[in-house]
Amino acid sequence: NVESRVSGLPWDADAETVSDFIESIANTIVTVSRPGRDDYTGKVEGVEYIEAPPSRKANGREGVYKLNIRQVS
Repeated sequence: NVESRVSGLPWDADAETVSDFIESIANTIVTVSRPGRDDYTGKVEGVEYIEAPPSRKANGREGVYKLNIRQVS
């Protein structure tokens, strides 16, 4: 699950909104929260779109994203 906690940034389950958000956070400092584990702060060092079957949703950008996050604290 991905959740934006950036003030003023709209968020919903629409695939295009999610794609735009994920693609915009490269080189951003984020907090990573995982169930049953401690939160940590990291820098998004890579965002890779892993191709999915063609879709009319989100201009064909609906699919799986891989984020590389380096822990900074």
